[in-house]
Amino acid sequence: MCDLDKNNKMPLYGQLMNFLLSEIECNKFKEYEKLPSERELCDKFCLSRDTVRQAIFQLEKMGYIYKKHGKGTFVAPKQLKPDLYKFYDFTEEMKKLGKDAASKILSFEIIPADKYIAKFLKIKENSNVHRITRLRIVDSIPLIFEKTYLPMEKFGYFHIDELNNSSLCNILKNRFSVKFSKGEETFYPITPDEEIARYLSLMRFQPVIKIERTTFEDEIPIMFTERIVRGDKFKYTVITSF
Repeated sequence: MCDLDKNNKMPLYGQLMNFLLSEIECNKFKEYEKLPSERELCDKFCLSRDTVRQAIFQLEKMGYIYKKHGKGTFVAPKQLKPDLYKFYDFTEEMKKLGKDAASKILSFEIIPADKYIAKFLKIKENSNVHRITRLRIVDSIPLIFEKTYLPMEKFGYFHIDELNNSSLCNILKNRFSVKFSKGEETFYPITPDEEIARYLSLMRFQPVIKIERTTFEDEIPIMFTERIVRGDKFKYTVITSF
């Protein structure tokens, strides 16, 4: 089989990339499924080994596939694409994407707000806040290390058992009658420290994205969240209009 167009202006490796991408996107090759070997692709498309390797290298670089030493090349799990335009419940949002999601509470404590946290919540420095540290897990893979801060002045005492039985979003809505109005988010890349690398099972120098989100009720900030997100698992798209 030699159905790539050698007269096309697009390089042959690019044509092979597009073919494999279309097969992945239409689920002919499913997540974690092994791709044909380099030799099989060479024979099927009448291509040189260098051309096939270049296509495979680019797809791996883009995060669509990954290699296992001695076992072959496999389809990477698709990147998650949460909706940035609304306040979302993490578990429910992952369910919409067909994923099995869970949250592991690492700590639940009351601390004095430092200057940085106080700035986002517009409270006095050293005011008491709830700090909830959680690990967000999707399909048994840890993907997000998260710290959430809630001012004690607005949210009095609540117990860790509540978080074990309900989402934070539902607790705030149902017990504290919160009506979320908007959220402001800032994204930037960071180098993970040892703690984050350990919790997210990261390799050395693996990219992560830090997301700072302030959530408002009317124009009053009521929650500040710091998320460290695995850059290889999440994709965020912003659409602008003119």
